[in-house]
Amino acid sequence: MRKTKQITADFPSVAQTAANRKAFDIKVLDLRGACSYADYFVITSATSVTHAKAIADAVYGTHYNQYSSMEGYDHGQWIIIDHGDVVTHIFLEETRTFYNLEKLWSHVPSVEWDAGADEKALHFSPPQHSQAL
Repeated sequence: MRKTKQITADFPSVAQTAANRKAFDIKVLDLRGACSYADYFVITSATSVTHAKAIADAVYGTHYNQYSSMEGYDHGQWIIIDHGDVVTHIFLEETRTFYNLEKLWSHVPSVEWDAGADEKALHFSPPQHSQAL
């Protein structure tokens, strides 16, 4: 059985914080039952290293707690912020395309999320199964 740290940040709030800093192509993956270290991934894109760092500063600063950690900030191509059960990935577009986390985790449902949406309006989509691996 998975030992849960504590729900330290909620994904709609994390995604909204990123959106407020002009992150784009925001995707939320529901990892519950498929991953032992997180319940949700919030995956975003940034236009530049400076933009990625601005998004990371906002997300980390707004949702900081005793469990928070951040990796990749110095390089800025892929910044990972762990808030416990929610992990945020901030990518430059070309890095996101190269690693393609959405394809890697295509067996988990995604959450249809729109900036400013009421949390009650969130919809879970079934996994996107790819024919060719």
